[in-house]
Amino acid sequence: MTARPTGKKTNRRGMILPLVLVGMLVMLTFSTSVQQVGWRAMRGAKRDHYVMGRINDTGPYALGNIECVLHTDNIRARGARPKKKPNVPIEFRAPDSSEGRAYRNQKRQAARRGIPFLISYKAWEAWWSTNLGPDWFSKRGHKHGQYVMGRIGDVGPYALNNIKCITNAENTREAHTGRRHTPETIAQISATHLARSKVLP
Repeated sequence: MTARPTGKKTNRRGMILPLVLVGMLVMLTFSTSVQQVGWRAMRGAKRDHYVMGRINDTGPYALGNIECVLHTDNIRARGARPKKKPNVPIEFRAPDSSEGRAYRNQKRQAARRGIPFLISYKAWEAWWSTNLGPDWFSKRGHKHGQYVMGRIGDVGPYALNNIKCITNAENTREAHTGRRHTPETIAQISATHLARSKVLP
C-alpha cells in the first residue's frame, strides 16, 4: 500500500503559522494603540471607533505602513466628503416655519405625483396672500370649507399661469369630472348606499 503524498499537508501547515502571526500582530496593534479596556468594542467603522489605516493612505497593509486611527479621521484622510444636500435654487428655498413646511410639503406631493412645481416660495406666499388675505394660512387646507391650489383643468404643472384658488370640495369635484367608475366600484357604492338606507329609520 503506497503512502499518500504529503506535499499539500505541508503547504497548509506552512500557511497556518503566518496567518496566526498576522492575527496576533493585528490584535497587538489595536491593544497597544487603544488603551481602553475592551479594545474589541472600540474597533469598527462607527463614529468614535478605531480602524487600521495605511500611512498616507498608500501602500500595502504592513506593520511598517499601518496606524490606529479614528474612523472619521480615516475617512477624512481618504478625501471622502459627507453627502451634500440637494442644490435647491435660492428662490425655491423656504424658511423653517409653518408656512415653509407647507410649501415644501406641497412640492413633495407634486413630485410624488409626477407634476412639475414651478413656483418659488415668495411667489407661492404672495399668491396665497393675494387670494385669501393676510390670514391666508388659516384658510388654506384640506378640511371642509378650506381652500387649495388647483390646476386649471387639473392638467399641466403648478405654475402661476396655471393655478387657481378653489375650495377643497371644488377641487375634488373637478378631479373626478369625466372619470367613469368601474362596474366593481359601482357595485361597491350601491352596496354602501343600501347599507346606509337600512340603518336609517
